[in-house]
Amino acid sequence: MYSFYRPATGPEEADSASDVIERGVLSTGTVVEEFETEFASFAGVEHAVAVTSGSVALELALAASPLSPGDGVVVSPFNCTAVLYALHRCNLTPVFADIDPETLNLTAERVDTILKETPGVRGLLLTPTYGLPEDIETLSALAESSDLTVINDYCQAPGATVNGTLASTVGDVGVCSFGATKPITTGEGGIVTTDDPDIAAAIREGRSNSGVDQAQPPTNVMMSDIEAAIGLTQLERYPHLLASRRTVGETYREELPSVVTTQCIPDGFTHVYHRFVIRVPDRDGLADSLSAAGVETSAGITKPLINFKCVDTPQPEPYPEVTRLLDDYLLLPMHPGLNQSDAEGIAACVSDYYA
Repeated sequence: MYSFYRPATGPEEADSASDVIERGVLSTGTVVEEFETEFASFAGVEHAVAVTSGSVALELALAASPLSPGDGVVVSPFNCTAVLYALHRCNLTPVFADIDPETLNLTAERVDTILKETPGVRGLLLTPTYGLPEDIETLSALAESSDLTVINDYCQAPGATVNGTLASTVGDVGVCSFGATKPITTGEGGIVTTDDPDIAAAIREGRSNSGVDQAQPPTNVMMSDIEAAIGLTQLERYPHLLASRRTVGETYREELPSVVTTQCIPDGFTHVYHRFVIRVPDRDGLADSLSAAGVETSAGITKPLINFKCVDTPQPEPYPEVTRLLDDYLLLPMHPGLNQSDAEGIAACVSDYYA
């Protein structure tokens, strides 16, 4: 059986968590501070503030940004629902742009078209698809010329680069999730990253209701030292875990049959392979065949954000690339527990189906 996903946690993470429990400091303390410092260095930014989840991190980042209620924010409709719900909780309007069929990401050209057609757009939400960053150079230039606030949700692509630049350094404020299925995990958890000290201060104030006297009632969404200890260990192991993912991803690319289309990696870009996505004819038939052969797969996202109930003006058809993608894509197993031989075996099962 080839499992679709398995968290890359083991004795090292257990020892780190046990250490904190034995010390008796279970809430937010010095371990969280250490994790924030280490993650800021990893992400290439000045400030990092850890919280309870990626969804909370995104909501706090949006609230602390220069965006105002009612502003439009360009985002890909091929996304997880947490993105949509965070925008709505902050009273921001999602403005959807179709994706590039090869990279599955937003492009500056498509975003520019939206800006010309849609009044009131003030923000751009980046969400690198499955571990491949967007073209951060052209999108950053467009954002600057259009005076857009950029929110960078790089939870699927920590450590990814474009022409040597860390994708996590782009934007006014960034977000990374540490949920159980993410490349770096603390079980649950998230973090906000930024070079702006005022945004960082607002996030720190907004994550705790202890001893705070504010007109707007605050909440309590702090990360615990136990989670942070796991996160520190994951950061130490990440180069090895990432190398394992890339070995599997590169093997898939070499061994899969020509009938399979894989996500295009432009020159100068690096992929962290949060997921491995393929596009194939008879997707459902292949999925059934792989399941019978002991290979777990996933269809992942099954409908675009534009079709969710909380979107005021659903428009199901103006996004042809997303529509086509939803009809023919499949996610193969991808996690550091797989090796090159496993990837070869999975690719062989795909080849057998199309033989």
